Amino acid sequence: MLDRLRDAFASLDSHDVKYLVIGGIAVVLHGVPRATFDLDILIEATPDNAQRLIDAFSDAGLGTAALTSAEEILANEITVFQDRVRIDVQTSTPGVEFLDAWERRQILEYDGQRLFVIGRDDLIAAKLAAGRDVDLLGKSICGQDGFDFDIRIQMGAGAYICGEETALISSCEGLRGDPKNRPPFPAQKGYLASPTTVNNVETLCCVTRILGNTAPVYMLSSVGDEFNMETDYASAGLSGVFQKPVTAERLLSVVETALKEAGA
Repeated sequence: MLDRLRDAFASLDSHDVKYLVIGGIAVVLHGVPRATFDLDILIEATPDNAQRLIDAFSDAGLGTAALTSAEEILANEITVFQDRVRIDVQTSTPGVEFLDAWERRQILEYDGQRLFVIGRDDLIAAKLAAGRDVDLLGKSICGQDGFDFDIRIQMGAGAYICGEETALISSCEGLRGDPKNRPPFPAQKGYLASPTTVNNVETLCCVTRILGNTAPVYMLSSVGDEFNMETDYASAGLSGVFQKPVTAERLLSVVETALKEAGA
């Protein structure tokens, strides 16, 4: 998608537009794979900068930019199109002040073109703040006193061993990501010596579907038969002394049976 917008970014650069790439494209540029055909940019909310944006888009061939004005941009979020790619222009976004984020921006290069991208910490803050705006994060969620829940994203070093829950807890505590002996179990004494539950993100995503649609409906999306219903697959690799080494995705029960038959 960035290939289609190379001229637009070059024009933004030549017109000295103060902008930051935010949203899904920023997530991709920070190294997280994601498919999107929308470009979200946050601009400095001044008349001069808004006019430079219009001039830049017009020079880049985004004709719909000529249908608006600097005043309209400052009053409303606008959308322009180029070759089926949508560009959403924002003058504000939850959790981020433009001037502060501009000072912390990351300057990346794509195919020789410079891009101004929101910093990782500001991107995370914006994503979390979006949930707070609809009262789904923070204190007294949905107006219920005492119903408090928040999310803090902590970046790790990417160690494979931290997939083990006690090693993950050690990493979150700022320690080397080594597994701990049990007992005590994390539910008894985990993060900062407090009771802790460690769940896979996939598990938490499934919980929302179960609560929203009920367990029977969720099970209808499972695979297998009425006596052996499963909702997940596992990736298994067979290598070594095999006539046909393979890596395949199969039902968890199938993988378990194959491992047992192999003596695992």
